[in-house]
Amino acid sequence: MYRLLKKDKILIIFLLTFIYFNLYGKDFIKLSPPCYKGNVTLEETLKERRSVREFSSYPLNLQEISQLL
Repeated sequence: MYRLLKKDKILIIFLLTFIYFNLYGKDFIKLSPPCYKGNVTLEETLKERRSVREFSSYPLNLQEISQLL
């Protein structure tokens, strides 16, 4: 049985993505780079993390999507 190597999986994902965007005529959206410098340390962020079960009806803007991805 053939096992996929990591490089094979990456190539397959790339090719499927390429085919999908070409078939459906979609263009990639250029996102701005994420901000890596903040006012809070990683430790503070992890200590203060919480789950929020309330959602806004407003869509995320491209900067927010870029930061999350």
